[in-house]
Amino acid sequence: MHNVGAFLESKQKEFLEDFLNDILLEEAMIFIEKYHTILDGYIPRTLRMRYQTLNILRPTVRFHRKELNYSILPKYQRKVDDLVEFEEKLYKSRIYKRDIEKVLNLTTLSRKKRKDLIEKYYNKYLDYMTKKKEKYDILKVDATFFLKGWTVYFIFAFKGNNKKCLGYFIEKGNEGKEGWEKVIAYLVNNDFFGAKIIVSDLNNSLKAQLTESNDKILLQNCIFHRLIKLTTFIKGTFEYKKKLFAKIYLHFINCDTENILKDFEELKKETLNQRNSKGKRYDTNIDDIINYYYDDNFSYLVLDEEIQKDYKVKNVIQNMDIESIIFCIKDNLRKYRYYNNEIELTAKIFFTLEDLGLLEN
Repeated sequence: MHNVGAFLESKQKEFLEDFLNDILLEEAMIFIEKYHTILDGYIPRTLRMRYQTLNILRPTVRFHRKELNYSILPKYQRKVDDLVEFEEKLYKSRIYKRDIEKVLNLTTLSRKKRKDLIEKYYNKYLDYMTKKKEKYDILKVDATFFLKGWTVYFIFAFKGNNKKCLGYFIEKGNEGKEGWEKVIAYLVNNDFFGAKIIVSDLNNSLKAQLTESNDKILLQNCIFHRLIKLTTFIKGTFEYKKKLFAKIYLHFINCDTENILKDFEELKKETLNQRNSKGKRYDTNIDDIINYYYDDNFSYLVLDEEIQKDYKVKNVIQNMDIESIIFCIKDNLRKYRYYNNEIELTAKIFFTLEDLGLLEN
């Protein structure tokens, strides 16, 4: 009987090690594709649980290895004190519920435990939103659409190499005025966290609300998205649009205003003939699109000397790596395809941001 127990225990250990190694390798391959790096081998790691020690192989990469973080095996972690704690780590990771149950040899993952976990992290979110935060140089505000009709409004902040999410708001439906007014109120109440520049794609009325509250704040369009939208409305193949985008974007990064103005004139000649909802053809007025928020395209030219000492223009005008962060959040939430309510989505985003190290301590 003892031999049977030992055999089952060894099989469970073997299965758990294989399962965790597969998860680590999958996350490494996603990272490799995103950062255009290569697999560089494996580092043996041990993970001590209450009743047994697991031998894990942690994949390493050739380039950008400092950016590589795993959802279930944070750097330097060697011990899991309790099965409940380990269950929480698994639930917060990208692993699906059915697989957690299989790994932990559970007949079911307690609904109460999941409910308590959501409530715990929702309360942490509420505390975080009222917490006094550090001062930063640059803010980036962005809205992104999640599944089942939710829009999340993020506020990210930058100071040197420090990059944090200062908060977010969730609204049902598409991006709209109500969500952005919550963001603006949050920024105003926190004195813009000391920032000198906000990178955004807000409309004029919302930008006016910001400048009314702080006439010294500088507003800069997110040029990356600006140019993507512009090149969408011109003629030509995908390859042609891609090359044109790269050329104009390079001119922006180099502050080459003379060539940027020439680029805009070139774009005006490349109007795309489209169809409206009734099938009738019409020409997009590219001139109107270019002139929309025109002055905000060049805000980086009037950055004060203090900002210019610490930041290259490239860091200010491009998308500040926000897209990759949001990609990580959505990728981490793939198993949560539907959110029953705002509280559930809020909590799941919060523990994802926590695991990614994007929240202030």
